[in-house]
Amino acid sequence: MELFKTAYGKISSQYSYSSLSVTAARMLVEHILEIIQIEKASEMKVKDMRIFESAEEKLKQAGASFRKDDYASAFHNLNTCLELILKDRLGIPTTITSINTSTIIDILVKEKAESHMYLSEAKKHVLAIDNKIKHQGYSPSKIECISGIASIERLVSRLRDRRIEVTEDIRKKIFEGL
Repeated sequence: MELFKTAYGKISSQYSYSSLSVTAARMLVEHILEIIQIEKASEMKVKDMRIFESAEEKLKQAGASFRKDDYASAFHNLNTCLELILKDRLGIPTTITSINTSTIIDILVKEKAESHMYLSEAKKHVLAIDNKIKHQGYSPSKIECISGIASIERLVSRLRDRRIEVTEDIRKKIFEGL
């Protein structure tokens, strides 16, 4: 309630009631609702004693960024989602903060591991573009973002209840690169 009082006080001091457009009022309410949703999500994480987000949560965040036309943020979330999927499905500890996702996918594709075609598509539609964003200042298009989200959604769906089973030799190759 205090948030609304503060927001109303700021609006009324800057605008007369008649100058506040319906569009501006709607945008303010939407912004406040977004803040409330973020606050509720944070409270739930604390309540659940979860500090780190899951791949599915990062995918949802990518969708939210997409809806805001923030395609670069969507790709960053998709990249993190992909990394979390690989860690989870290959049994790589989440405490290892930096893995070479591209190299791991190359190994899995070469060895035709579980869902290798989906991993290859994710690399093509997410990693390549995210690297261009980070290292070249690239601005991705809406179509590229849709393709990236679609490739990760298919991968998440495909691996939802499966591990990526690999031989001990493949596991050694993957862990050597960590």
